[in-house]
Amino acid sequence: MLEQEYRAFDDILLITPIFQHHTDEDVHPFDAFGNTTKPSGDWRVGAQSDPRCCGNGHLNRDGGKSISSFDVLDQFLAILTDRQLYPNIDKIAYLGHSAGGQMVQRYSIMSLLAAAYDQEDVDWVDLEFIVANPSSYTYLDERRFTYECGECSCTRNNCTCHQECSIPTTDLMIPTHHGVGKNFPCYSPHYNDWPYGIKNVEDERHEIPYVIKSGPKRAAMMYKHRHMVYLVGQNDTCNDALPTCDASCWKRDVYEEDEWPCFRNSMDTRCPAMLEGPFRRNRGLQYMKYLEAYYGEPTHELHVVEGVGYDAKGMFGSPIAIKKIFEHPNSRR
Repeated sequence: MLEQEYRAFDDILLITPIFQHHTDEDVHPFDAFGNTTKPSGDWRVGAQSDPRCCGNGHLNRDGGKSISSFDVLDQFLAILTDRQLYPNIDKIAYLGHSAGGQMVQRYSIMSLLAAAYDQEDVDWVDLEFIVANPSSYTYLDERRFTYECGECSCTRNNCTCHQECSIPTTDLMIPTHHGVGKNFPCYSPHYNDWPYGIKNVEDERHEIPYVIKSGPKRAAMMYKHRHMVYLVGQNDTCNDALPTCDASCWKRDVYEEDEWPCFRNSMDTRCPAMLEGPFRRNRGLQYMKYLEAYYGEPTHELHVVEGVGYDAKGMFGSPIAIKKIFEHPNSRR
């Protein structure tokens, strides 16, 4: 904010919400907090807060108040677009890195409020979503790009592969159990469930009311109209589940014995995430190719941030990120 030259410093409003779990040290007894079931019950996918929150007591799981994390983001949007309160706002940018990037991308798909700006042609405010280095993206149908990583052993929480992965092809196929080791590194019958895809949003195991209300099919159709900017680090190429790091992986001079020289980044290595690509940079590039195939034309924009790996400061401090965050809407038109 201090270094950018697009806007006067006093013209910028920065809002930094924190989404917590009940085990975090600074949770107030009346705070809302996320539940701990992953990946479907997490705040980053729009799940309801834990009903034990908000003064209802730690034993009261039934009947306590809860709210979707996406409802919280909608509240920000509703307040900031109230012209009685903020008559001079011309741009709103949601941005997130890693887990925050996952949240921003999934919210941008499902938000009915954000979709209203596309449908009503609101021209006095530019609403954009800036997604940096997420571990995974939400796909809009069952297809994935083929590639393989030799023999992979998968549990519910992790896949470990015993050789380097091939470069994903341009072939989009539907993963099957029979395709493991031939076209795909792994297979899970739930690979296309929310949040990795838009299937089974009403499954009682991980029902998310906000997503059901939004309507996944409608959301998929409208997503191409969002103003999306994806940022991936050129050197965000490490995968903890592979035997060695890619040569371009962001290195660090000091590392723990079990880390090797790469920056171990706790990337999502569940099978549904592995079906999206072998590491974060590749997953972003593949997603852009996928969107073009899905919609039949190029859509959204992606930028590779040179010389940066899994580093939020490096990503958002880059010239392209600063430009996308702070530039005036009229400069793009």
